[in-house]
Amino acid sequence: MMELYTNDSDDILKFCISNFNLPSNILTITYEYSTILYDTGCYKDCFSVLSLYSCLVDKKTNSYRESLWGQLACSILINDVEQSVELIDIIKNSLDTFSFTKQQQLVNYAYILHWSLFVYFKIPHLIDKFVYMCLHSHCLAAIQMGCPHLIRYLVIAYVMCFEDGDMHKLIEIILQEEYHYSDCFTLFIKSLFCEYDLDSALMHLKNSFDEFKIDYFIREIEEFFSSHAYFLLLKLYAKTHVSVSKSYIMQYFGIDEKLSSFLISKLFGIEEDQTDDIFSTTIASNTSYHQVYIKAKQMLDECLPIDHLSINDS
Repeated sequence: MMELYTNDSDDILKFCISNFNLPSNILTITYEYSTILYDTGCYKDCFSVLSLYSCLVDKKTNSYRESLWGQLACSILINDVEQSVELIDIIKNSLDTFSFTKQQQLVNYAYILHWSLFVYFKIPHLIDKFVYMCLHSHCLAAIQMGCPHLIRYLVIAYVMCFEDGDMHKLIEIILQEEYHYSDCFTLFIKSLFCEYDLDSALMHLKNSFDEFKIDYFIREIEEFFSSHAYFLLLKLYAKTHVSVSKSYIMQYFGIDEKLSSFLISKLFGIEEDQTDDIFSTTIASNTSYHQVYIKAKQMLDECLPIDHLSINDS
């Protein structure tokens, strides 16, 4: 209640001691009690005690910062996602106000990035928050200098949240760090957007599905990721082929009819029960694309035997 009238933790502490007959070392007692609760697995009670402690302690001290980390740990352990999201924001914002060396600051940003995986990847609609966090200049520096393996999760989050958006920033990060870190997820993006190699991208996407079985943070979102990743593949396919058919997409991508119908309906903005037709794509409908396509096909017709043509009119 005192916080309604003052933000000074020292005033709040003095008020509590004088009005509730509390001992002068109440902060030490409260902190020690919270550690006992945490060590005995009483995370909900520990969270409540640490919340009280953070109101009483000076917000410019390490004790306040440590209480925030403790609250975050408890909220993660009791699956309080809403509270965890709020605490991550508070901690991240506080890192810019505390007096850290550059190394200490990078370490703390690395910690909050790792802890955020427990929160943001629990619910798909929160994953975009991880992207925005990673693109923060200090967080990005922490990733590049100390934990490039987090690029995997940035790629997954980016694919799920920004399939229709600008991929240039993600591609830039992947290419800068490929000598330090590379996996099937980063190679999928590189093959798709840098090399425009559908076969290679599809291979890396198939390989990535094994990772969902062994990676704790992403094991619950395989279906969400795969639908978005296949949609990116279909968009490139539509730019390089004169038509799209459900049967061929099912065969080429190796997916079932339900997913194929969903992808085609999403690409062309139609109902899923209308996806059995063969649809003309950008090449067929756009004059400039069509002219380039016809010229390339004529050159291949002149240079290669008909049974070795590499352009598929499917």
